Order: sequence, then C-alpha cells, then structure tokens
Amino acid sequence: MYDRALQGVVKTALEPEWEASFEATSYGFRPGRSCHDAIKHIKDSIQTKAKYVLDADIAKCFDRINHEALLQKLNHKGKVRRQVKAWLKSGVIDFKRYSSTNEGTPQGGVVSPLLANIALHGLVKHLYEYMITVPLRFPSGKLMPKRNRLCSLTVIRYIEEQLNQNSQNSSRPPSSDGFVKPEKSQVQKKKKAQKKPSQGSYSRKKRKLYPIEACKEVYSHVPEKCRHCGEELFGEDAQPYRHQIVEIPTRSPYISPYIIEHQQHQLECACCGRKTRGTVPKGVQSTG
Repeated sequence: MYDRALQGVVKTALEPEWEASFEATSYGFRPGRSCHDAIKHIKDSIQTKAKYVLDADIAKCFDRINHEALLQKLNHKGKVRRQVKAWLKSGVIDFKRYSSTNEGTPQGGVVSPLLANIALHGLVKHLYEYMITVPLRFPSGKLMPKRNRLCSLTVIRYIEEQLNQNSQNSSRPPSSDGFVKPEKSQVQKKKKAQKKPSQGSYSRKKRKLYPIEACKEVYSHVPEKCRHCGEELFGEDAQPYRHQIVEIPTRSPYISPYIIEHQQHQLECACCGRKTRGTVPKGVQSTG
C-alpha cells in the first residue's frame, strides 16, 4: 500500500507537466478524456476525407519500453529519477521465483500508464514527418503539396484497455457496454437548462442565415498559426462559423438581396491542443 501511495504522489507531481506537452490526439489514460472524445475526433476527421482507417496495435507496449530512453525523456534528476528507476528495475516474483526486469514498466502500477504515455510521446510527430516524404498525388496525377499531404493524415492514439474498464478519474461504475453512465443530477441539470423561458423573461431570437447558394460572395478565413504557441495549423473546419452581411436588402419577391458571407474556420493545434478561430478583416461589419 505504501508503494502504491508513493506512486500516486509521483504521478501527481509529473502529470501536470506532461499534460501540458502531450499531443491533442492522445486519449488513453489521460485526465478529463475518454473514449467518447476519441470517437468524436475520428468522426470529425473523416467527414471531409476519404474513409480509410488503419487500426495499428503496439504488441506488449508496457513490456517493451526501454528504461534508459524513458529516463532520458523524463528529464528529471534527484529523488524522482532514482525512485522511478527503482520501480523500473524492481523485478517480478512469479510462483515464488524472482526475475529481473530489463525493460517495461511495473505491471499494475499507478504510475505505469503515465510512463507509457511519456514513452509514446512524439510518435505523432514522427508519423507526420514521414507523411511529408510520401509522394501522394491527386486523381489528376499532380503531386500533392506538403500541406495537403499533412492534412490527409489524422493520427489518434489511445490505450485499448481503457475502453473496457472504468476511468481512473471517475467514481461512477461503468455500464454493461463499458461506457460510464451519466449521473442523474447531470441529466436533471440538462433538462432544466433546456426548459423554455417564461413569458415575462427576455428571449433573444437567433437570426436565420440565408442558404449558401443565395450568397453572392463567400470568403473563408482559415488561421495559419496557433495564437497560443505559434505552431502552424493544418486542415479545415467541417462546420465553420458563418457571418453574413446583407449589402442590398430588399423585400421584393422578384429581386434577390446581395449577400456576402464570411466563414471563420476554427482549428485545433496538434501541439498545445487549443483552438484558434480565423479572423475577418477589420473593414467587415461586426453585425450582419
């Protein structure tokens, strides 16, 4: 019990530092993330791409981690490094027989999932670097630019065992299908929030947008760099924020109004995980 409690203390000390640098596409054994988030990310990724999915499994992931490479990537000195190294070299007792461990993380340890995520950190970056070297072509035969080749790939990393057991950050029991059921209080709060306002309260009606076919001009504003970390962004937003301006309004059924639409794409940074929305030019009206 003392050893497991000590592992929990070390995990609490290391986790915030590494959570700030982990890829936004990893979902296995991370606080505040579940299999539902991974499924939603996959659904959003294949809406505008060809539906080709490669499911790759790293065999014996926890058993094949190199100790020296993990300690070097951990980049800690002093008691933390010595303690983590002691856990890695602690060995295994099986049927009253002791066997040393030259690779892998402690089986069933509290800190093992975090160490596995640290060891796998950077895998997405290597895959994107390899994708640049692949000579992909358009159906017309023209070679794809580097930006299009990067946008054609989406990597989502998760640990499969988490899908069939309860999340470490939740006190609720899992359902029969492996997913955590929401609490009744949360369902009741959602129902209260969806109630219609009373007659005396003020409710603002959302203005309906014209269909995209009725717009005379359409401009797309895609952010090029993350406004938080400055990394380059790739891809497109499947459901951008639509801002319409009616230049020549009319009520005549025979004359159609002149409508200009600005689409602001919001992209998620693969480095810091935050979202950046494209901005419209300064001369555009704030309301349309």
